[in-house]
Amino acid sequence: MEMKYVFGPVPSRRLGNSLGINPIPLKTCNYSCVYCQLGRTVFLKNERKEYIPLDEIKNELDYYFQFTGNPPDYITIVGEGEPLLYSKTGELNNYIKDNFSPPLAFITNGSLLYLKEVREEIMNTDVLLPTVDTVFPDSFIKINRPHKGVNLNNILQGLIDTRKDYKGKFWVEVMMVKGINDSEKEIKGLSDYFNELKPDRIFINVSVRPPAEKWVEPPSIESFHLIEKYIPSAEFINFSESGKIDPSAYDSLEDLIVSISRRHPISMELLKKSVITDEKSIDKSVESLEAQKKIELIEHSGKIFIRGLR
Repeated sequence: MEMKYVFGPVPSRRLGNSLGINPIPLKTCNYSCVYCQLGRTVFLKNERKEYIPLDEIKNELDYYFQFTGNPPDYITIVGEGEPLLYSKTGELNNYIKDNFSPPLAFITNGSLLYLKEVREEIMNTDVLLPTVDTVFPDSFIKINRPHKGVNLNNILQGLIDTRKDYKGKFWVEVMMVKGINDSEKEIKGLSDYFNELKPDRIFINVSVRPPAEKWVEPPSIESFHLIEKYIPSAEFINFSESGKIDPSAYDSLEDLIVSISRRHPISMELLKKSVITDEKSIDKSVESLEAQKKIELIEHSGKIFIRGLR
């Protein structure tokens, strides 16, 4: 079965072996983050709707758990854009919780959690992972490049309102970008906000995969020292994930490469240690997909990454 919306499992630095679910079309989001591993947002949207038929996602989940013998550590709703734009989020979450045993994680930019009806849809997840890169509007615009209908104050208050009622694990991630959110003012501002928000865990990240904009760089070591000073509980995940991709749900190597790299750019190194075939066959498949313009190869931090195009 061709897996269009369910992918992996893939290794995650926070979630172990993660089976991803994508309910949003490629590069459809209400942000266009400079660091996005999927590249620039093509369809800047802030409208909630059923972008992908819910029944098709359910069918792929049923297939995965019926015909593969590798239960993931987490089922993770993550998307090729912002998953809270999916209007059937509540129904999808309920289906997963009612039918499958792995815990459910939800990765989001948090932009729509100021809406009570949206907050209610994610309350039965086991882990919520919103991103907060800055508390200052100017930096927010520079880093996240949001849709004009997105308001930072709504986002910050929406996360606080979510935290009050949410019973699962509430983890926050900050993506650090040199020259924008790495100053003492920025880091102290995040610290003050997190003292009010009180997340269970705070992850500090950098672009370990190719960012949307080539100029994006990690901050200096001095900035990390400031984080240690102002946010002492922060956990640094500025390293590549370990582990392997599980190929068991895919009919061919080409299907695996295209399906996963559209949502989760993969290094050639990770691909070659994950599949049982000779390296020449892998290189040939990659070359063929690149010629068909289904993927692109990008060099980043001394590695070659595969990013899916369609």
